[in-house]
Amino acid sequence: MLPKEKHITVSRTARYFTLGELSQSTKDIWIVLHGHRQLAGDFINIFNELAVEGSFIIAPEGLMRLYIKGDYGDVGASWMTKEDRESDINDYVKYLDKLYNIPGFGVFRYITFRSGAAAVTALVIAFWLGPKIIRKLRERQIGEAAKLEAPKTHLSKAGTPTMGGLIVLFSIVVPALLWADITNMYIVLILFVTMALGAVGFLDDYLKVVKKKPKGLIGRYKIVGQVVVGLVVGGIIYFHPEWFDPTLVPVSSKTTVPFFKNLEFDFGVLYIPMVIFVITATSNAVNLTDGLDGLAIGTVGIVGATIAPLVSKPRAYATM
Repeated sequence: MLPKEKHITVSRTARYFTLGELSQSTKDIWIVLHGHRQLAGDFINIFNELAVEGSFIIAPEGLMRLYIKGDYGDVGASWMTKEDRESDINDYVKYLDKLYNIPGFGVFRYITFRSGAAAVTALVIAFWLGPKIIRKLRERQIGEAAKLEAPKTHLSKAGTPTMGGLIVLFSIVVPALLWADITNMYIVLILFVTMALGAVGFLDDYLKVVKKKPKGLIGRYKIVGQVVVGLVVGGIIYFHPEWFDPTLVPVSSKTTVPFFKNLEFDFGVLYIPMVIFVITATSNAVNLTDGLDGLAIGTVGIVGATIAPLVSKPRAYATM
């Protein structure tokens, strides 16, 4: 029998230090955070020179205290460890919200807000980084070669900058690192698949446009890369479901049959080959679809628009 992880919310008394007086005439408010094994009362003294008229300095202290030399002597404070970071982050959001009384600061706890913020971040990155990457690709004459099997009307596409997938990768990875819970194994695995298959695509384009190999990465090597990625994903989910969620253990190899809410099919040991097939097939489907302007991104956009509301409120849809 596996132990079940549970949480309970309790009140905590937090300590903070200030320099200066907060009043209507205060022009600057400095928020300073100490490092690992430091105490806020000692750390804030570094900023004495900033404590001039019109300035107010606040130094909150980490909620976790420890003996610096083991089990005796000087005491320091820490903000959090790698264990149960999401709970620590939520506690600190509430702590800072109460300390600074910043209106609306608590919205960072909600997945709906962070999903929207991630979408906006991706949009900004694409609009800002996209033109720069395209300009550099044109300067280096890194363009798409015309496909011999393509219709004649598509020959005009020759020379179009390739490696545009870099824009997509940055627009996915950076918002995920900024707004997602990167201690969540689902997020870690999704980022791994995205970056690993992105690396395969980058190598393919690199061989085509830089090394001048018309076929790029040979097909069987692409398949090997995709199979390895699927093997890692399927193996981790099948053999270590407890890394994701203890409740996933009894259903790690099952899938819900479409249109039947309570009907599940257990793949058993065939779960790993199934994951390999899905990842390989999906990756190649996008690769084969790509090549006609807007075709790949159009289909991906339709799929993304369908999945977005499902992942933003998974519990609501799970109980429908």
